[in-house]
Amino acid sequence: MLLACELSDELIPRFEMALSISGETKQQVLERLLRTYCSGVFSSEAVRLSPPRPRTIPSPLPGSGDEAVHSRAYQRIPLWATRPSQLCHLILQAFFALEHNGVASRSAMARYYREASGRPEQNFAQNLGNMCTEAGNAYGKVFSCAGDEVRLYPPVEAQARRYRSAFAPEAQ
Repeated sequence: MLLACELSDELIPRFEMALSISGETKQQVLERLLRTYCSGVFSSEAVRLSPPRPRTIPSPLPGSGDEAVHSRAYQRIPLWATRPSQLCHLILQAFFALEHNGVASRSAMARYYREASGRPEQNFAQNLGNMCTEAGNAYGKVFSCAGDEVRLYPPVEAQARRYRSAFAPEAQ
């Protein structure tokens, strides 16, 4: 099949130079580009037409409410426990290392985070903020903060404490 199209006067010499460098023919390049284009369009359309996939929700802990089961944090805490270099892991580590009677100081956590990660305290504040909400693309609500006090969010507290030893084994 013959396919014709108009190209800009600027693009044609660049295309020919690229062909000479790559050693490919016009036919090979155009076929690859068309296949890639078609594949992308078909994939996008398949995603658009597919029914939404239900979220996998773990079974709740005994005595925990529905709020915990539907929390992103509840589902992510076991994963964070296995990734010690991840920011959420470091923030939970700071909390468990510094908590006393269920409360940790935000400013002390920020210093601990800075020393443990080598990252600025501003980075801590942004990530802690993402761990205090379920809104948007946040990590999920792990903490409730009031002033300088940081507490575990009650619906996910049991889940976080279940993995405490992975976050701060020395805090046991």
